[in-house]
Amino acid sequence: MCDDGVGVTGAVDFGDVADIKENDILRKVFRSEDDAYEFYKKLGKLYGFGIRRGDMFKDEKGNLVRRRFFCNREGQRDKKHYNRIDRKRPYKPETRTNCEVRMCIYLDKESLLWRVKKIILNHNHDMTHPGMVHLISNFCSMTDAAKAQIDGFQGCGISTAKTMRYMAGVSRGYSLVGFLKKDAYNYVDKRRRAKIAQAATDYGLQDVLWWNQVYGKKEMWANAFLCEKFCTGDRTTSRCEGINSVCKNFLESKHSILELVQNLELLVWEYMNNELLAQFRSIYSEPVLTTSLDSLERHAASLYTRAVFGDVKREIEIVSSVNFVGVRRSLTTKVYIVDEYGHPARHIIVLCDKNMGVSCKHIFFVMKHELLLTIPSSLVLKRWTNEAKSLKAYVEKTDDRGDRGFLLCHGALHLALRWLFFLGAQQVRLFAVALERFR
Repeated sequence: MCDDGVGVTGAVDFGDVADIKENDILRKVFRSEDDAYEFYKKLGKLYGFGIRRGDMFKDEKGNLVRRRFFCNREGQRDKKHYNRIDRKRPYKPETRTNCEVRMCIYLDKESLLWRVKKIILNHNHDMTHPGMVHLISNFCSMTDAAKAQIDGFQGCGISTAKTMRYMAGVSRGYSLVGFLKKDAYNYVDKRRRAKIAQAATDYGLQDVLWWNQVYGKKEMWANAFLCEKFCTGDRTTSRCEGINSVCKNFLESKHSILELVQNLELLVWEYMNNELLAQFRSIYSEPVLTTSLDSLERHAASLYTRAVFGDVKREIEIVSSVNFVGVRRSLTTKVYIVDEYGHPARHIIVLCDKNMGVSCKHIFFVMKHELLLTIPSSLVLKRWTNEAKSLKAYVEKTDDRGDRGFLLCHGALHLALRWLFFLGAQQVRLFAVALERFR
């Protein structure tokens, strides 16, 4: 029987995972544990679930002989994190659902190949939409070539936002860049902090009070450029924000109509990517329930986007400040009269307006009094919900034609050769050989 997974030349052939079955996976063998991880990663990216390495076992000689890979929603958050009395920040949304999906592999000591011992493919949660799979942390990584390109743009004074806009343009979409804008910002910030720390070490400034105070006021450094400017005595940081917005402005009078449209298209891509990221966070995680009206809070969490849910939750939290005064009937309608704690003489008549978007604390008080477990649909505007926009709208289209399509294809090929450029720039001799070959 031929071992599936190992090619004749020794290279690993993962085959087509699109239609692979459980029995097919059980027959898989791999050269190394990393090859098994890459296979499971490819499987997760195809079907829309993140993965992570699990526990392992070593023999008496310290060699790794068993390893388990899990769905990244395996397990649950430790309960101690919910009972902390010193908590200052809000709870992070829940992403784990105690999913049982896993792949267990072991080392066959006779053939020195890794074989699959157990595979479970039934998830207890919905799969991530194909247009959002690239947002899962397992599938986001910055290559050395990408880091070198970012460093090059930073050295020329180009901002991180414009760098990401350029890389998304040549990649034909943010989903094809390979990492998120946040990853790029984190990398730039890490590099900047490393340079500052190195400078402090080289000049012995770690314990110098002047150095620590000046760096602590770095947000106000821009004020130095405004000392001789008339600003009518305004002392806020809005002046610096205005300067930054002008510096980031790409719409200049020297741009042609074509350049204007292309720049606007890149800006729309960026806005759509920000919207996609917000939608992904709303779908991929569940907020921690902290109010006493847990049924209404849970329904609101599943209904609204994460940003709108924050406003709704604040209204639910202050329901306790509303007091019941009375209720009267008008035909088939109930009219509630309530007041607020601290203002007993100011009665409030609760009216339900379906166009107001988000229910207030008085409406939630009425829901509690009526023993409702869900928010009535008449009080929900679709534009505030997770279903306001179809997920298919987030799939980036890359079938451009004409001049724009040529430019995108040209940029994509340039991006694909980025790793070759990175290697050729490592040494002067390699650079000379590579440049000669390209010519």
